Amino acid sequence: MPTRRDFSKLFAYLLLALAVFMAWHLPRTAGEPPQDDAYISYIYARNFARDAGLVFNAGEPAVEGYTNYLWTIMIGWGYKFDITPERIAPLAGHLLTLLTVLAIFRFARRMGSTEWFAALAALLFATRPTLTTHAVGGMETPLFGLLFLIALMLRQSDEGKLRQQWLGSSVLALAALTRPEGVLLFGLLEICAMWEALRAKTPLLTSLRAALIRAIPFIVIVGAHVAWRRVTYGDWVPNTFHAKVEPSFQTWGDGWDYVSEGLFYFCPLLVLIPYFVSFGDQHASDRRRGLVVATVFTVYIVYVGGDYIPSFRFLWPIMPLWAALAAVAFTRLAENRLTRVLAGTFLLVVMVWSHTTQELEYSHQWVGLDIRHKRLVQGGKLLNELLPEDSWIAVTAAGRLPYYADRKTLDMMGLSDAHIGKRATMKKIGGLAGHLKGDGKYVLDCKPDVIAFLNLTVGPNSLAQSPYWRKQARNHSFGISEAELVVDPRFFQEYGLYSFPLAQRDSWLNVFARDGVFPDELPPGAQVRPPLNRR
Repeated sequence: MPTRRDFSKLFAYLLLALAVFMAWHLPRTAGEPPQDDAYISYIYARNFARDAGLVFNAGEPAVEGYTNYLWTIMIGWGYKFDITPERIAPLAGHLLTLLTVLAIFRFARRMGSTEWFAALAALLFATRPTLTTHAVGGMETPLFGLLFLIALMLRQSDEGKLRQQWLGSSVLALAALTRPEGVLLFGLLEICAMWEALRAKTPLLTSLRAALIRAIPFIVIVGAHVAWRRVTYGDWVPNTFHAKVEPSFQTWGDGWDYVSEGLFYFCPLLVLIPYFVSFGDQHASDRRRGLVVATVFTVYIVYVGGDYIPSFRFLWPIMPLWAALAAVAFTRLAENRLTRVLAGTFLLVVMVWSHTTQELEYSHQWVGLDIRHKRLVQGGKLLNELLPEDSWIAVTAAGRLPYYADRKTLDMMGLSDAHIGKRATMKKIGGLAGHLKGDGKYVLDCKPDVIAFLNLTVGPNSLAQSPYWRKQARNHSFGISEAELVVDPRFFQEYGLYSFPLAQRDSWLNVFARDGVFPDELPPGAQVRPPLNRR
């Protein structure tokens, strides 16, 4: 009969084969377009590489319109060595995703799972249909997810040597510099450590002293970053906090819908089983810690309203935790070979069913995204060719278009604009969670040279060909800024419509612009609708 060591080698080879398979498979899907939000960080990284600082607009007051300092700095240093974000971000995403898959196996094993269920947990995460959406999306999600998991592993035993505790605290600090939720993770783990100390009847002063010593690296690293933020941006929190986080019943309802759909995709049974299965005395504290983190993070996601991206970006960090906890729970349930086989078969069936359901449920939301990406890239490059270097554009989607246009930009949703970001949300227009701010009057007062609407900027038709282009602009306005622009008489009096054919077949760039912004000799095929003040 094969020994336990033989089985360990078998599953080590299985995971190696899985890693090789993913390394071969993921690059083949590299044609999937990156997220538009990723280009916001790319703009900051480019200005950092140009020695203009971590700013959205060089020469303008600094506004922290990103929430991923470590990721942006990494991309910026790559830019300094002529490695563009479009190259380094997907490559790093692939590598970090592979490491996360392997870390799930290790994490589950350390909590008491068998090799079989630990491998299934890794496979459960690795075979997500939308895995490549995050891996090649260009955002910090894979980095934060890996740091999240490593921090949990390092904090499985708070009684380790001081060097190990400081290592765990340092990883938590890096997670906090990657996403603000890293601070929440640090707090939760410290609360869990205090609770375990109380259960062990450790004197309170002793526990507090140990916690303070353990937290020194985190306090130093994160504290230094917060102080730098205050000096650089004049605020204690990122501007995105003001722009996105505004608690309300509407926000909580959106968050509940977001989490409910995510749980349905991952399979509620796999998430709930660990709450009702004893992990044994040896791993009881690990189970409590994991369940506390998973539960509170889920509540936090409901609180902030979730995310508009349909591949559950906010749930990415806790999905590996769910998978690992489920692996340990099934290990405890499988007391003999028959139940182990049945449980493993059930897990595989659930995995296939849930993933197939998710694929059918959400894949339609991304139809045409690759075409839109190419159009926006071409449109941004065209604006870069046509606009003077000192021109100013205003956009609703402040990612691809301003990145390739490489011009000073006004973010009409306020992520990188302090005025709009701190404006109270009057009503919900459009439906993008976390993107509910705007101020049309402020945009017109700033007098940008070009204004690009979200739903009209690129498309298969020339908007200038339509005699009802103003009506179409009103009907297709998106978000508060656009909705307020189209009802302000100054907008159509001061801005005309320009439609430019793009290199891609049946593709057009449609933007509103002031007189004299574009050169007198426009590209062949360009069409113009003048503003009302020229009539």
